[in-house]
Amino acid sequence: MYRLLLDTNVLLDFMVPERPESNAAVEVIRRCANGTDTGCVCAGSLKDAYYVACKYLGEQAARDFVRAFLDALNVI
Repeated sequence: MYRLLLDTNVLLDFMVPERPESNAAVEVIRRCANGTDTGCVCAGSLKDAYYVACKYLGEQAARDFVRAFLDALNVI
């Protein structure tokens, strides 16, 4: 079991399938969500990812992603 600190880019890679590292980000967050690894994220990274997602995906999608991140990751 690993403790992983995820930055804004990992969150964005998870949200946007067209990004080059999207598949890896999905796998990392999936491992955190199912308890294989412990994922941590800074509050600022959540804020930044929310801002970018609102701009490109819309507010509701951004809120849904942040809720999913809050369920799967520990905020530090």
